[in-house]
Amino acid sequence: MRRDRYLSAVLATLVLALGLPSTVAVAAPDTTASAVTDFTDCTTVDIEAGDCLLWVAPTPQEADVAVVTQALELGQAEAAHAFVEKRASVVSDAKQEELESILSSDESEVPSQSLAAGPWDPPVGQVSGFLHIINEPATYGYYSNGELVTVGQLQVLLYYNLEGALEYSIQGDISINSGPGVAFPVFECRTIHEEIWPFPEVTVWDWPNCRNYAQRNYYTTFPASVPTENWSGGTPGETYHPEYEINWRPDIAGAPLFGLILQAHSYRIENPPGVRPTWILPDDAAHSPARLDRAS
Repeated sequence: MRRDRYLSAVLATLVLALGLPSTVAVAAPDTTASAVTDFTDCTTVDIEAGDCLLWVAPTPQEADVAVVTQALELGQAEAAHAFVEKRASVVSDAKQEELESILSSDESEVPSQSLAAGPWDPPVGQVSGFLHIINEPATYGYYSNGELVTVGQLQVLLYYNLEGALEYSIQGDISINSGPGVAFPVFECRTIHEEIWPFPEVTVWDWPNCRNYAQRNYYTTFPASVPTENWSGGTPGETYHPEYEINWRPDIAGAPLFGLILQAHSYRIENPPGVRPTWILPDDAAHSPARLDRAS
């Protein structure tokens, strides 16, 4: 189900050379000491009471929505309700109405074990020619007894290029803009075939360059770089999209695992074969087959 969530604006000026992005300068990370020194005080009882819930969002301004949607997606419905009820006792605003709407609309959904941050609405990113660029900030932290705590911020920069008729490439970086060092237990890039509704979507390629650069136990403030890798595949006449899943753990005692899933735009492999694929944009009716149960 598609929720009315934040879809961030384009953040990067795109400079292309021979169909590939130029080198992007990354600012030195702000590694000043975080206000958070220990997560071990966040107990199961605190979580269930809605007093210690995680959030991942583009900015802290979207933290409230992220707290509720993430808790629901992790099956913490009681915690989400408790958080919204406690918030209502101290503030009444449009955001409170939005949170209550999310609770009522999500109660019938099956919880997911995947940590997918709420404020991003698929698809995310910018299309420039045959290149799809995701350049998203991921700020993260938690609410503790009504206090918003920001732990740090990552910058996710990923490129998916339609190189040829059935040729594609991925490259990118995940930078630590602020906060403590980070380890990346999960770093997955997937190409997904959009099946005919109501059948599920199927991953047709799990990119090894992303998976191999997951840093499971090594904490770093430097970018986690994804070197360029190519893949050949797909079927003429069918539709696909890239999806990126990133889980990270900050270098703080007792820290939990934060994460998000970013879904890119779809692209269609043209038929007859031999023609370069095209990205599907919201106003591209010619390449948005009605048979797909997807928001374009």
